[in-house]
Amino acid sequence: VDETGWRVGGRNNWLWAFVTDRLALYRIAPSRAGRIAAAELGKDFGGVVVADFFSAYNKLNCEQQKCIVHLLRELRECAKKNKTAEFAAFRKKLKRVIADAVRLVAREDYDPDKNESLVWRLHDRLATLGAAEYKNPDCRRIAKRLRQHEAKLLTFLFHPGVVTPDNNRAERAIRPAVVIRKISGGSRTPGGANATADLMSLSQTCRLNGVGFVPFILKALRHHLC
Repeated sequence: VDETGWRVGGRNNWLWAFVTDRLALYRIAPSRAGRIAAAELGKDFGGVVVADFFSAYNKLNCEQQKCIVHLLRELRECAKKNKTAEFAAFRKKLKRVIADAVRLVAREDYDPDKNESLVWRLHDRLATLGAAEYKNPDCRRIAKRLRQHEAKLLTFLFHPGVVTPDNNRAERAIRPAVVIRKISGGSRTPGGANATADLMSLSQTCRLNGVGFVPFILKALRHHLC
């Protein structure tokens, strides 16, 4: 899941993208609150939501995977200004845990049940980093995030080949919307916004399934007219 800004009648709205390997669903809503995601996914959603650290997703009751790339990106940006030895050591340890986790799941013979001890050892290393006391504000802030999302950082290790450690899929799904937004500036009416979201849902779902959008629409219209 990911979201981006979208103007409707000159007012700020948000375009949400919910994406799997076979389905793309877009919704344009006047809110960026977690209730939007909860409403679209439904109360009984049993899958795993891969998202960034935006607080709206904290309200979801389902299993989650927080985007590790966002975490690494933040470490890199902080390192440009933060030259303290404490942050350098913290960053090095956290990057090492993430690299070890990604390397583990990439093994051809990887099985979460057979490697349970290694998985929980990685969890322990993250917990240790999050629980330590730091003087540096960047270390304290990121350590707090590790504590808050401890159970959501290594979910991909329990679902190999299904759950990714990043939300690049959703970010890629947002790009076509960004292009449309740059050209159109958004939508003039709520009805137009809904039509845009529906057409994008259809076109991107067709793309994910290797189906031509125009032939699909023509077939659907013929079926409707009949």
